Parts: sequence; C-alpha cells; structure tokens
Amino acid sequence: MTHSSGIDTAFGVNLWTFDDQEQPIEIKVYSVGQPSSPVTYTVNTLDTSHPAIFFGYTSDDKIDHIEITTTGPRSGPNTPYAGRVVLDNYSWGQLNSADPPPPTEGMEAPEATSLGYLAIGIAAMMFGKRKFARAE
Repeated sequence: MTHSSGIDTAFGVNLWTFDDQEQPIEIKVYSVGQPSSPVTYTVNTLDTSHPAIFFGYTSDDKIDHIEITTTGPRSGPNTPYAGRVVLDNYSWGQLNSADPPPPTEGMEAPEATSLGYLAIGIAAMMFGKRKFARAE
C-alpha cells in the first residue's frame, strides 16, 4: 500500500487469514525520507472461528508506504503462498496530537436565573416542611 499524498501519519486495519489456521503477519511501515529503514511488527492472527485482529499505528513521521505479508508456513503443497490475508476496514489519516480547543460560549456555567429558581425551590420545600411539622 502506498500513500501517494505522503501526509498520513496514522492507520488502522482489521486482519485475519483466510485459511483455517493461525498465521503470523509481518507489517513494515516505511516513513517518508527513510525508505530503507522500516518499522517492523509481527502480528499473530487467529483461526477463522475468532474475530479479526485490529492493528493500529501512529507516528510523528509521515508514512510513505506499508508492506503486509504472511510469514507462516505454506498451508498446502499446491499453495504458492503462506496464507491468504484479509484486510478489512483499512483507515488512514493524520495523528491529532494538538490540545483540544477551549470551551465555547455554549459550554459556560448555568445561568444565574436557573440557580435562582433552584434556590427558590429549595427554600419553598424547607418552608413547607416547617409549616407541615407545626400543624401536627
């Protein structure tokens, strides 16, 4: 997979293998400006009776391209590859490490009138309780 824009700094993908067996999958992430020094991860998938494995990656460096390959044993004598990898829900974008924006005006404390109504309600309950207690 090649990110032609060269601005993406994060990606995530669900992984599993097609064959009914566990397979190790090797993921190499190449950064822009460092094409010969990938960051390498090995993820072990589960058999098809289990859900997919999620793999996510974030970096401060921009991603140039990604290699995803199976490294396990061949699944049969006529199979020319180690296993069939399924990639699902592949998403990419930019890492957002900025501080959240300050609250807007709509996020302020309650209005003074609301607090006033609350105080009047509490005072009325206390007065009613006293009056009710004297009547007995």
